[in-house]
Amino acid sequence: MNVIERTLNAIASFRFCLYFFTLKDALKRPIQIHWKTKVCIEKNTSIEIKSPLKTNMVKIGFTGAEYISSRQAIFVMKEGSKIIFENECEFGPGVIIYMEKNSQMIIGDGLYANTNCTIRNTNRIVFEDHINIGWNSFINTSDGHEVSIDGFVKPHSGDIFIRRCVWITSNCTINKNTEIGAFSIVGQHSIVGKKFEQEHVLIAGCPAKVVKSNVLRLDKQQYEVQP
Repeated sequence: MNVIERTLNAIASFRFCLYFFTLKDALKRPIQIHWKTKVCIEKNTSIEIKSPLKTNMVKIGFTGAEYISSRQAIFVMKEGSKIIFENECEFGPGVIIYMEKNSQMIIGDGLYANTNCTIRNTNRIVFEDHINIGWNSFINTSDGHEVSIDGFVKPHSGDIFIRRCVWITSNCTINKNTEIGAFSIVGQHSIVGKKFEQEHVLIAGCPAKVVKSNVLRLDKQQYEVQP
């Protein structure tokens, strides 16, 4: 990254932080956002960071898989929406974060989302700590349209709960009314459409099901004991 890019990123990040923080806190630039990111923020939205503020705690639109071509990053918060960051996290290039009206998202410490991930939130999404999301994955709380089956209108939106140390691999879709148990892995190209409360499982398929148990994430062993 050259001097011009660093300057543009610093300006964009400061302006972004002014939406949500006091001038003094915005000068710290706790959220770093890439200057090319398309930003749309409506009234009565809020971002809260639970930990003491420091520069670049939350990064949006930067480090990701170099072998994946990225699109333009987009960050949208509709009226009344809210994001709570527990601590540091990072979203790669081409990320789309779309918060619908009155939606809420809680993001734990150490989340990393790779290139071209999409998060569309109409309800409530909770990411616990130390979660990894592979490139081109889609987290979506809504079907987008109401559907009637045998005269019964199917609920078209619901919450998503991703527990700590989950690894959602590349090209996955996580749909409404789902839960993924701690230390579990979602296999590539899987579509998750129900709750998996078991821990340490490999979930895969379309629709996803448990295909392996007793899965151990070697890179997350230090978090096995609940703080």
